[in-house]
Amino acid sequence: MVDNLPARLERKLYMHNTGHAVCGYLAHIKGYTLMCNAIVDPWIADITRQAMIESGNALIRRHGFDAAEIDAYREGLFPRVGSPLIKDPVERVIRSPLRKLGRHERLVGPACLCVEYGMSPEYLGIGMAALLDYHAPDDPESERLQKALRQRGLAFVLSDLIGLEESCCRPVEEVVKRGLARIMMARRGQTVR
Repeated sequence: MVDNLPARLERKLYMHNTGHAVCGYLAHIKGYTLMCNAIVDPWIADITRQAMIESGNALIRRHGFDAAEIDAYREGLFPRVGSPLIKDPVERVIRSPLRKLGRHERLVGPACLCVEYGMSPEYLGIGMAALLDYHAPDDPESERLQKALRQRGLAFVLSDLIGLEESCCRPVEEVVKRGLARIMMARRGQTVR
């Protein structure tokens, strides 16, 4: 185990919080209201797991975590979120999307870490695309994000609103665009991995 508090905190944010967010935004797309029901959907579980694998691989490179430890940490999310005793509303998980899309937050942070280590964060891109697809008129951050997307586009959101540096912005923009295409297919009932 890495005996480094900042590394362990980053693991929690870039693995557990990442998986929770990816699952939540995909759950919203598929109409789930509770996280425990969403995480057992095979499509949602697969994309969530793959996004966490991407994050975990980047964390192994950055901090030297043991791969088996990262695998166990990742897999621990599924029974916790899937417990029928915990009625965690999807709406609670996905509120405040701008905060969750922050540069060092649960989706963009591990995606940029992947880019830094030469990995393409395809499944994190699907998670970010699902977040960008989220629109709730009663969520001020959602409204602000949707307005920026409509008026200025994805590149502006990534570079100016989130503050991605050039080295990360273009690769992340590309995986998000591919993720958006997958989300659109899923919305049409063509579930794709």
